[in-house]
Parts: sequence; structure tokens; C-alpha cells
Amino acid sequence: MEYSEVTLQRIRTVVDQVTKPKGDFCIVLNGSFARSEAHKKSDIDFWLLISDESDPAEAEKYLSEVRCALTENGFVCPNPEGAFARANILDKLIGKAGSKGDDADGITQRMLLLMESTWLVNEDFFVESRNKILAHYCKGLGSEQKQPIYLLNDLIRYFRMICVNYQYNTGDDGEKWLIRNVKLRHSRVLIYAGLLSLILVSSTKDELAEKFILENLDLTPLERVFLLCEAVESSSFDRIASAYDHFLETVKEMASVSSDTYEGRHQNPGYRSLRTSSSMISAELTTLVLENRRKWHHSIFEALIF
Repeated sequence: MEYSEVTLQRIRTVVDQVTKPKGDFCIVLNGSFARSEAHKKSDIDFWLLISDESDPAEAEKYLSEVRCALTENGFVCPNPEGAFARANILDKLIGKAGSKGDDADGITQRMLLLMESTWLVNEDFFVESRNKILAHYCKGLGSEQKQPIYLLNDLIRYFRMICVNYQYNTGDDGEKWLIRNVKLRHSRVLIYAGLLSLILVSSTKDELAEKFILENLDLTPLERVFLLCEAVESSSFDRIASAYDHFLETVKEMASVSSDTYEGRHQNPGYRSLRTSSSMISAELTTLVLENRRKWHHSIFEALIF
């Protein structure tokens, strides 16, 4: 955590030197730095979110200059052709949710804002944007204690999308299959579980779901899972945290073993140990949800299945 916090301050200092575009905008940070679990080999996953009043061309130029500044200072930037490659307009990001035009990049950006995110530039617009996205998912809940099914459905959709995408790429990823696999089974599962934890716990509260979720968005995914365990007085957290710590320590060395073939994965001791830790995390989380199903609002539990 200390490395993440110190390095994040360095990153913000570098980015702050780049001439900023006009209009409201923020640079959103996702990934290991947003989860406070980065290490020396971690890359930086960031993207630009702008308002309707901003000039997209100017924003793209700014984003390119930010990438150059970070690269010149020894940081590894995101794939220029991936989900973090382009700027997005806040109102369009919200307005497209669930529409035919809601592409994979938009779903990813919208969900990661709520699942794991912090800011690199302009904290105020970052917080405003994140709050607006949550409010969109919670619209119409009112005072009747309705549950955020819209949010839950898009959370499930996003997680299933990345699972299917992993399957599609398996075998075509060359040396990347191992790191993709262990991240999917650990950090991706945890960020899914983190937001799911807030939704589940919110369904047990008298206060509005939106208010509870909003108050806890700054928690890391692991801290959100702790909140879930605390709410049901479960001892699962220590086992989940221990298994996840094993992943964090092991993944630092993954670059040295990532050339192993997919077919020979079960002969890799590191892979076998991470399969064990990921199975532990999934089993504990599944037990948490199922054993306490009568504590969650019935509509939330039903929506998890149907």
C-alpha cells in the first residue's frame, strides 16, 4: 500500500505539469494503483472523462501528452487501443447504458468507476461524475426501499463479459494467458465482489441504497468485502485476505513464468498455488452470499440468479 500511495503522488505530480484542456474533465485511474496494491512492475490504467462543453479533439491531444509525459518518466501506460485509449463524454457514458450503442469500452469505464477507481487530475469532477453514474443506476428508487437491480444487472453483465472475453482470448494470447488467468480469478473476482458487497449490505439497511453505496465508494474492493463480512458477523474475511495476499505477492514474479504454455499450466507450481488461492476466495465468497441469503432483500438475491 505504501508503494502505491507514494508512486501515485509521483504520477499526479508528473501529470499536473501537462497543460490542461478547457472545460470540465478528469483523468480516472483504475487497476492496481486504484486498489492501493501496485508494485514496481505495475502499469498505469487511466482514461479521460470530459463534459459536453469540452472539445474532444483537444481532450485527445491532452491525453496523448499525458501518456508521453508518463512514459518519459519511466511509467508504463495503458494499451493505446484498449478500453482506456480514448476520452469519453460523461453524459454519453451515462445515456448509453443498456442501449444498442453501449459498447464494451463504455461498460468497462462506467463499471470500473464504481468498482475500483480514483483520480489523477481534477478530483472534484471525478467525484461528481462517479456520483452521477451511481445516481443514474439508482434512479426511481425513492423512499419505498426499492433495490438497485439496474446496477446489479450491469455489474453482472460486466463481470460475465470479461469472463467470456478471457475465454475468447485463451490460446491466442501467447505469453499473456497466465497473467490474464490469475488476475481474472483474483483481482477481477474481488472487484466484482466488492461492489456486490455494497449492494448486498445496502439491502439490509433502513437508509436508501444509493446513500449507503455512495458513502462507501472510496473503500477498496477488499475493504468492501470486509464490510460484508462484518455485516453478517462472518469469519471469512481473514481467509479471503490471506489468499488474496498470496496472489499479490506471487503476481509480482509472474513475468518470469508467464511464458509457460497453456497446455502445461498444471505442471507450473506457481499456477497451481494460485489456483488454490483463487478457489479459496471464490468458495468463501459463495458461502458468504448463500448462507446469508435470508438477510439480503429477496429481490436482490433473486436477481443474482434470474
